[in-house]
Amino acid sequence: MIGIFWLICYLVLNFVVNIRTTNVQMRRLVILVLLLATGLVKLHGQPSPPVPGVPTQPTCETPSGSVVLSGLPEPGSWTINPGSISGSGSTTTISGLGPGTYNFTVTNDALETSAASDDVIINALPNPPEAATVTITQPTCAVTTGTIEILTPVGAYEYNIDGGVWQASTTFAGVSSGLHTLLVRSATDNTCVSPPASATIDEPPPDPAAATFDITQPTCAEPTGTIIITAPTGSFEYNLDGGTWQAGVTFTGVPAGLHTILVRSTTDNACVSDPVSANVESPPLIPDAPVVGTITHPTCNVSTGSVVLNGLPAAETWTLTRDPGGITSTGTGATTTVTGLSAGTYTFTVTGAS
Repeated sequence: MIGIFWLICYLVLNFVVNIRTTNVQMRRLVILVLLLATGLVKLHGQPSPPVPGVPTQPTCETPSGSVVLSGLPEPGSWTINPGSISGSGSTTTISGLGPGTYNFTVTNDALETSAASDDVIINALPNPPEAATVTITQPTCAVTTGTIEILTPVGAYEYNIDGGVWQASTTFAGVSSGLHTLLVRSATDNTCVSPPASATIDEPPPDPAAATFDITQPTCAEPTGTIIITAPTGSFEYNLDGGTWQAGVTFTGVPAGLHTILVRSTTDNACVSDPVSANVESPPLIPDAPVVGTITHPTCNVSTGSVVLNGLPAAETWTLTRDPGGITSTGTGATTTVTGLSAGTYTFTVTGAS
């Protein structure tokens, strides 16, 4: 059918031209011009080189590149080399390109081949980041969560903990106790992800137990008390009434009254015990000197004398000491009579039971 169509066209045009001119060469030239003008005949020439777009580079997920070539000859079919890729249309995508530099030519259906395209450069495959190295700030009694700081790699990376949101910062704060998983990915190719790294956050340390203690109460000889911590002992410091912390377990010279004792850890001074109270009693009162009352001297019938002593501490049991001789006696009440005294000079002192 196509051959008949062309034959009819040729005869009609030949007839039309023949009317106008008898020159054979001129008649053929006019027929060719008319055919070109009507689009019935196309002259072929060397096609233009393919025009490469911006190549898509390999990623960790897709280990090869690709490029879109445009400006291909149409209508008709073509073949692109290297690769002997056949097709039609003005554009096509060349995929599966390994690292290297590529130039492409196109051959049209008249078997005419273009010059080489501009260079298409496919980069080397990217490498995933190395696993993260970290430093950890463990929980304290004051801050009960941990902090994880990424040491390496740093730069054009993002970081992730336990599958959460990726972040540019290298610091993860407020991390609960337990085992955690860290990942690193490239900021320029988020398919490039490191192997996982692990980090363990400890449980927060406990506060020390409240202090237990012994008290030595004041006496007449020592009018202040002594408090000795009996537990806990070891890596701890101790505090009385908000004063200076000390490593020693003994507080001396403690005045009478109610006192507050705290214990804290020497490894984490935010770890402080509950307060406990210790009561130091008032020192005992020193009794007044006995008051000499009636003195009965020896007689011819009674060879020893006696003396009445008043002003003794009536509220408690007392001890009376007589000198010379250091002879003691105990009793109660505000008055007593000392008998059996031979001639001489005596002094008396009294000591309360407290």
